[in-house]
This record gives sequence, C-alpha cells and structure tokens, in this order.
Amino acid sequence: MIEQLLFIIVAAIIIFFMIRKRYLFKIEINNTTVKVHYGHPPAKFLTECKSAVLFHKPKKGFIYGVKNNQQILLKFSKNFNARKQQVFRNIWTEYPPIMNTNNGKKTG
Repeated sequence: MIEQLLFIIVAAIIIFFMIRKRYLFKIEINNTTVKVHYGHPPAKFLTECKSAVLFHKPKKGFIYGVKNNQQILLKFSKNFNARKQQVFRNIWTEYPPIMNTNNGKKTG
C-alpha cells in the first residue's frame, strides 16, 4: 500500500516536471524600469523594451520567454492589457526563430 502511494507520488512529480512551462527568461516591468530576473533575453530586445516602457507606460508586470518547438514565444502576466502586449510582440518579431544545429548544419 505504501509502495503504491509512493510510486504514484513520484510519477506525479515526474509528469509535473515534464509538462510544466519552461521559461527561458523573465523580465519584470515596474513603472519605467526593466529588470531581468533570470535567463538571457537578447540585449537589443531589452533596449527596445526600455524605450517602449517610457513611451507606452505599462504600470507593472512580467514578460516571459517560452520555448515552443523552434521559436520563442512571449507570455505576459495578467497585468498587461492587449495593447501593451502587442507593443512588445511587435518588438519581438525582429528576432529569428531558434535554429537547431547538427554537426555545424542548421536544421529547421
């Protein structure tokens, strides 16, 4: 009985870690400041974000970079309305998708 319960708990933990979202980076926006919490977003993207924050003035929130197959998608905290999200998505479209390398050859 205890072995079965332990097995179920371990299986649930493994499944949780397999399906959870993997954020490549997390950027906090607080009034006019842009701060990277973890990860390495492109430096040019950060510069553009700082300019956008000064012009569009979002109050507070987070921008997450989520790896999805061969590209990085932006996800936003609930504090960002659709207009503010679109501003940052327009900035992000300048960056190419992730390319896998296989023995020096780019694939997909």
